[in-house]
Amino acid sequence: MKKLLPYGDKVQQADFLLFNLGWDKRWGTERYFGDYPCVDEAVLDLPEHEDREVWAGIRPEGFIPDENGPFTCNMERVEVMGRDITVVAGHADCENTAIRAIISAENTVNAASQTVSFSLKPNKVFLFSRETEGRLL
Repeated sequence: MKKLLPYGDKVQQADFLLFNLGWDKRWGTERYFGDYPCVDEAVLDLPEHEDREVWAGIRPEGFIPDENGPFTCNMERVEVMGRDITVVAGHADCENTAIRAIISAENTVNAASQTVSFSLKPNKVFLFSRETEGRLL
């Protein structure tokens, strides 16, 4: 957080923020898929952004199948599309009736299950103002 403060308005005006955490050094190893870094509350609690109602948008490739993940949905179906799997699910708090999660075919999803749980890739989650619909983060 302290490293962002010197950039002031540039942080707010940026379309995205890129953090070089050196995670790429783990590419090609099992450690790459382990305890990956995430954006935490300290980064999201920017003084320039007051508390407000927001919409959260998640890119289809932003879902990570995780049986202990915090985002649990009702399973509708699983579609195999070449090298990817599309999980179509629903959630009572979502505006869209269907959530489409695109995951690598290397993952396994139990299509017979009634629910599916996900973790989210922080860089694929975007926040929008409910008032203006403008992108916040």
